[in-house]
Amino acid sequence: MDARTQVWVDRCAASSQPLVESDLAFIGSALPAELDVVPTYLHHDLKPGNAVCENGEVSGLFDLGEGLIGDSLEDLARPTWDLARADPQLALVFLRSYEAAARVRVPLDRLRDYVVLDLLVIWEYGRRPAQSWIDEPTFEAWATTFMSPVMRAIDLARTQAR
Repeated sequence: MDARTQVWVDRCAASSQPLVESDLAFIGSALPAELDVVPTYLHHDLKPGNAVCENGEVSGLFDLGEGLIGDSLEDLARPTWDLARADPQLALVFLRSYEAAARVRVPLDRLRDYVVLDLLVIWEYGRRPAQSWIDEPTFEAWATTFMSPVMRAIDLARTQAR
């Protein structure tokens, strides 16, 4: 488990309740020992309400409270799982559009890792006593509901890449 993931595991224990052993095993199997990071500014909460677009380009950002330095790919995690939850095909269109605009190929395994990490961030926040809006008893049970459509989108992307 990389240092950043460990920080969020520790925060879960400090602010709400510790993750159970099966959650830790799930996180350990989903994330590599180290995430290879190229330092970049990350918004870390990209979603329609936090970005203004004009003429097909982002012209403004709001809610910079989660901003940090990290791997730019991490900023794709939240929109990917959010769109995949609605329809895996939407997530695929988003990723293909990003690839075309940035002229890069999204490393799908690393994106999957960042989705798990982002879900851990949301889990910690949603399980705080003052929040408490996540009812599932384990991180794995909750995260799997998000990861299943993400994995369908990733499988679609892999199939199209062949």
